[in-house]
Amino acid sequence: MAHHPEVLRSRVAAALFVVSVAFASEACTTSAAGDADDPGSGGASSSGASGGGGGPSCTNGKKDDAETDVDCGGADAPACADGKSCGAASDCVSKVCTGDVCQVPTTSDGVRNGDETDIDCGGGAPAPLCASGKTCAEGLRDCTSKVCTGSVCQVPTGTDGVQNGDESAVDCGGTTTGAPRCGTGVACEVDNDCASNGCAFDKKCAARRSCARQLGGVTCGSGEVGAGGASHESCCASAPLAGSAVRMDKYLVTAGRMRAFIERLGGNVRAFAPTTTGWSAAWNPLVPSTVAEANVMLGSYWNGAPNDSDGQQSKRSCASGSFGGHTYWTAANGADYSDFTQNQLDVKALNCVGWHLARAFCSWDGGRLPTRAEIINAFRNGGATTYPWGNAAYDPGVQDSRLNHEFNYGFPNVAGRRLLGGGAAADIAWHVSPPGRFPLGRNNNGVEIAGNLLHWVSDGEYFFNWTLSWERHGANLNNQDWRSAWPGEPNGYYAIGFRCVYD
Repeated sequence: MAHHPEVLRSRVAAALFVVSVAFASEACTTSAAGDADDPGSGGASSSGASGGGGGPSCTNGKKDDAETDVDCGGADAPACADGKSCGAASDCVSKVCTGDVCQVPTTSDGVRNGDETDIDCGGGAPAPLCASGKTCAEGLRDCTSKVCTGSVCQVPTGTDGVQNGDESAVDCGGTTTGAPRCGTGVACEVDNDCASNGCAFDKKCAARRSCARQLGGVTCGSGEVGAGGASHESCCASAPLAGSAVRMDKYLVTAGRMRAFIERLGGNVRAFAPTTTGWSAAWNPLVPSTVAEANVMLGSYWNGAPNDSDGQQSKRSCASGSFGGHTYWTAANGADYSDFTQNQLDVKALNCVGWHLARAFCSWDGGRLPTRAEIINAFRNGGATTYPWGNAAYDPGVQDSRLNHEFNYGFPNVAGRRLLGGGAAADIAWHVSPPGRFPLGRNNNGVEIAGNLLHWVSDGEYFFNWTLSWERHGANLNNQDWRSAWPGEPNGYYAIGFRCVYD
């Protein structure tokens, strides 16, 4: 029976359509192995052809109908590499399909890709570190906290053994991790990072906050600043008294330490002092409320002080130019000026300071003025020796390398330094040494207690102790009431300084 040509063409087209649909519906294969569900197939497909499944292969080097690019993309083929064609994010290794092209992973594409351990973070550069709670593999590499536990970035704590959060060093400093403040010599960023409340010039915690400055803060010891062989340490270094838990400053307080005190309080010692134990309200006018007032009280004269019996200058021998001088640098005021710069003076022991300001300073720096008994303890090593250095004979009328006494120290020899008749220094700050320059005279615990300046003590208001000075003052170790002896000059003397003790 003959068929019309148009009928034959229709039947052939229909048959081809069925074959193509069937072929397209089969998943591509990625292996030439036989049907895994038919162990008896011997590696051959049910149709007898190699390649299994009878459909298009995912590694045939062609872009098959279900693929978005050659051998990749679509539901069954592997994801496509960067730069390949795609129809959806799932077609791409990077999980980012833009403009029908798989994109290179970035740290801002909103998906986890590349080496990232979580969305746009972790895995190392260039991705940022992951926040707490994000997925991680390695704490240091993946987490802002540097701590990865159970594949999760942890919240920083003050006991996790790493520096994180806002800590300034490992498990100390900052305010957000519960860490304690940092100890002496540990890295810091701000004062509050430190147990001493003093972050020093070198971004390390000072022994005490008054020693945060370089000059007068870490310049105590043998040798001048910048000199070869100089051996310096913190001017806040302390040592125990013999047979006591009390510690004493190894060195007299420097002008630089006092400057740190004034600067930290903005000069307003008057607001701070009443908060200290044992402070009398009657003493308030005897400490400054501004930096300008501090400069007057630590300078040459302090005229008209409320405790001055004659209403004139209330300081003795503190004006330079006529064998007087103070080591706390103040700006020149006509003929009232120092022969030395602030840097040259800040390292020196502080003189010409009133008893009340010295008392307030020690309280602010965590201590108190020493008693006469504590001065004697340091001077005589708890009664074991006659002098700090032992029992070796000492002639107070002769210059001795063990202490600054009898004018045996003078520094720096700057150009233009004023001299009086006979070559005497017009500005006696020349004779006041930076603490520690006489190591041979220290006591058994390293305290430089004899010479340089006499000491304010806490046994009574205006009390000081005779411990030898740069001039010719002796060392009977007795107390004396300064104001009773010099009522017209109660607020400082060129040969009195102080140190603090700590309970």
